[in-house]
Amino acid sequence: MKQERMKEINEIVRQILKARGIVSDEDIAEYMSVRPQRTYDPFLMKGMEEAVSIIADAAEKKQRVCIYGDYDCDGVTSVTLLLYAFSKFMDEERISYFIPSRFKDGYGLNRKAVKEIADMGTDLLITVDCGCSSVDEVAYAKELGMEVIVTDHHIVPAERPDCVMLDPKQEGCGYPYKGLAGCGVAYKLVQALQRTLGLERSVVADTLDIVGIATIGDIVPLTDENRTLAKYGIDRIRNTKRPGLKALLGAISIDRRTIGSTGVAFGIVPNINANGRMKSADLGVRLLSCQDEKEAFSLARETASNNAMRKKLQDDAFKECMELAGEQCPDSLFPIVRADVHEGVAGIVAGKLKEELARPSVIVTGEGGRLKGTGRSVEGIDLHAVLSKCSDLFEKFGGHQGACGFSMDEAGLEELRRRAEAETAKIVEKDPDVISGRIRYDMEIDAGDITLELADELAMMEPFGKDNEQPVFMVRGVRAGDGRLIGNGTHIRFSIGEYPCSIGCICFGKAEEYKDMIFGREMIDVVGTIEINEWNGRRSVQMNVKSIGESAVR
Repeated sequence: MKQERMKEINEIVRQILKARGIVSDEDIAEYMSVRPQRTYDPFLMKGMEEAVSIIADAAEKKQRVCIYGDYDCDGVTSVTLLLYAFSKFMDEERISYFIPSRFKDGYGLNRKAVKEIADMGTDLLITVDCGCSSVDEVAYAKELGMEVIVTDHHIVPAERPDCVMLDPKQEGCGYPYKGLAGCGVAYKLVQALQRTLGLERSVVADTLDIVGIATIGDIVPLTDENRTLAKYGIDRIRNTKRPGLKALLGAISIDRRTIGSTGVAFGIVPNINANGRMKSADLGVRLLSCQDEKEAFSLARETASNNAMRKKLQDDAFKECMELAGEQCPDSLFPIVRADVHEGVAGIVAGKLKEELARPSVIVTGEGGRLKGTGRSVEGIDLHAVLSKCSDLFEKFGGHQGACGFSMDEAGLEELRRRAEAETAKIVEKDPDVISGRIRYDMEIDAGDITLELADELAMMEPFGKDNEQPVFMVRGVRAGDGRLIGNGTHIRFSIGEYPCSIGCICFGKAEEYKDMIFGREMIDVVGTIEINEWNGRRSVQMNVKSIGESAVR
């Protein structure tokens, strides 16, 4: 039966999967399944048996436990997940959590917070989504009499904290999949606790919506086990009983019954992140944990308001930073912009600079000689590797290939610019396309290949994200027709192909750039994604155009 199902798959989809290393019928069936099975025994993770034993002992002895999380969506969801799971076998009054302030405390463990947590009478401190590089802070926590478990997913430095650690990237960890989000690692801990303590299986299943949000939102690879977590997570979100999540989706006008990875990545995640960016990430934990519908409605409205504030600050900061980039580092391969930007939006603005300039980009903020930096990178340039060459300039440094953060003395800024530029130049010399800014496409097809059936099968490749991007196609030599401007002239609709089999196309934000070609009915090369357009109960295939002309590369 499985063999027959595989024969039915569109050859275009098969070719896309093959290019992504998914070839065998068994792998294709797993990849396309709405009920994937790829997951691993949590006890394969180094430190898991010790962590479970310590937590079980703390529960038996009625010790006080504090969960320490990061202020982003991954950290917020991780805290929420462990709070819920621990409440099933511990007295709730003995469980607390702490999320540092982005503005006062900064990323990760800090001594002031550790002291405050110890003063609360905490016996066991558990970090989520942070802590793998907090050598001094963990030592300080132990000096104050606390036992420490670090759960994290970031790259572990050579000098690691002296405590039990769960991190699939740590040396000697035999866990088969290294790409879990921080919340994914916390989820594996809950799986192990459920099995060891004999808890109801629902304790694990009830957190799938939370781990799905984190997995999609933290830009970890949507492959292997993460794909399983994300797929089940989306299904759980569509059927969630969580009052806070239902209230948030209502506040941001997303239909939870049809939500996909795009709705999670660009709807739920930015709103949860906005609380930590504008005020306090604590609001996100309260929202996702609350059981009262009235409270959930109030928290959801406040969250959406924080996100609206974030958008306004972000847009203003982006305009300013684009100007400053031209002044401070014109023609740089690695622009590092010194700006007075609200810390809560600096990372997002760095990401927008990266997209606009097609370069890895960093924004540094601060005063009094102390700087904080946050960076984002383009595909093909490992930001963590580049900045690691400058690690002697940093007081704190961490992240991964796509995003990094650091703190430093302002006196080292020019040296940082010089070294980062030199390292990036080496990469660009080997592969100039990494900073070309051209849209990459997966496959060239004919307009006649674009059907509703193909769109349906491509949708089965969801959820899309890092390392499982939505397939992009090139259609060459087609004539544009039926052009019309929409969205106050910002966007443009048109069609390609011959009637009655013509294909509707939409291009967002580039009407001014492409309208002459489209209204002039020129022969064009179109690059974009193939999607399903649903309107008034009618389903049709549509191409979401990313580029027209020569700005694409395979």
